[in-house]
Amino acid sequence: DVLNNDVPGIKEHYTQEQFCDTVINLRKMCQHLMETNPNRRVLLLDITEIRGYRVLTEGQNAEIIYRANRQIVDMVHALEKDLGHKRCQWVHGSPMKVVMRKWAANDDGVHFSSKGYLEFSRWLLDFVAGAMLQVELGWWNQDLKLGSSSDMNKTIQK
Repeated sequence: DVLNNDVPGIKEHYTQEQFCDTVINLRKMCQHLMETNPNRRVLLLDITEIRGYRVLTEGQNAEIIYRANRQIVDMVHALEKDLGHKRCQWVHGSPMKVVMRKWAANDDGVHFSSKGYLEFSRWLLDFVAGAMLQVELGWWNQDLKLGSSSDMNKTIQK
């Protein structure tokens, strides 16, 4: 159902009513994950196209990938507006430095080769490490606030 609506213009966005079922389900999962833990960060990868990712795509499968990725990006921005913070992050999963290399693709032309997966994981590590650091800092900040308020309560009780 991602092909049902026209692609919005460059400065426009898909509305939530236009999201395909997959993106609607992703939104529900992200929202649940963030509501159940205030320190949680959610990283969403786009649908990776390793056969020469292009902004202008050709063919029905490429069109589906392009439209679904646009909807994922718009969904992440809508979550930021709705929940008032940036704990959900879209990660461009088709890094040109990996997907454009002949050695990155497996013989089937759909999956990464072992070297492609290795480079892809190295590229993703920066995003994951950054999200982990934000979570850790959130916990430390929360602990410091709790520690200072409990110390103050002890002082007041004396």
